Amino acid sequence: SSGINAEWPLRPGSLFAAKQGATAVVGVDNSDIVDKAKAIVRDNGLSDRINIIRGRMEDVNLEDTFDVVISEWMGYGMLFECMLDSVIIARDRYMKPTGTMIPNRASMFLAGISDQDAYTRKVGFWSDVYGFNMGTMKEEVVRTASVEYVPARSMVTTVTGFKDYDLNLVEVEGLEFVSQIEMRVVGREESDERDASPVPLTAFTLYFTCFFDGPDRAVTLDTAPTATHTHWQQTVLYLQEPLDVCTDDVIKGTISFRKSPENRRGYVIGVNVIAVRNEKTFTQIKHNYYLN
Repeated sequence: SSGINAEWPLRPGSLFAAKQGATAVVGVDNSDIVDKAKAIVRDNGLSDRINIIRGRMEDVNLEDTFDVVISEWMGYGMLFECMLDSVIIARDRYMKPTGTMIPNRASMFLAGISDQDAYTRKVGFWSDVYGFNMGTMKEEVVRTASVEYVPARSMVTTVTGFKDYDLNLVEVEGLEFVSQIEMRVVGREESDERDASPVPLTAFTLYFTCFFDGPDRAVTLDTAPTATHTHWQQTVLYLQEPLDVCTDDVIKGTISFRKSPENRRGYVIGVNVIAVRNEKTFTQIKHNYYLN
């Protein structure tokens, strides 16, 4: 078999592919790290099977096609950095019809959280800065998606899956979208009994899962708050003001991902939802968050 490691050849994907029997591996990256990657390949006696090329995936020209396209393309919020665009180009140009992507599937999820301490540190802080009201700064803080670890105990709604990708089939156009979302308030995880008292909804947390479905076994990379910590952490979308919600309240509407006009690697995440209690809408949340 053969494989192409699209971008980031210093990561061990190329080395693992060769060690597992790939007869030809090509790693592509457009940074100075290529020189170190070539040295690592040489030092491990794999120069006969691994070829490291410097260049943009969009610009390189390879003569061969490959059985596997491997890349750690995932960024914060899964799509930040727009590296998947380049990997899709590699797939379309160089993957054999019988080949596969690694990972081959990916899914995105959203949940509501209640973390008053985190909200106060990031947003509420501006209401009283050494006795001064700097509340006007809240809008600037809230518009920026925050990347941080979310305690699992802070999750107070059901989880809504809002996007599934088959990475063998997705096109670049599919990396911008609008999806329906719906979450039901369930209260705090540590509560043993059904609690009707309101909790402050302070943010939404966004995370992703990638799937590596091999012929012999499947492996999952899970970035949920309930999973082992990863360097991707979670993406947090803070509300401008906490919203009191009660068990069985429903939050529903849409989430959108659009590429940022200001940053070619960034995204604008749009949340447009209503909160419903006893079949009556009691508030609307409509906000754009910038993942730059």
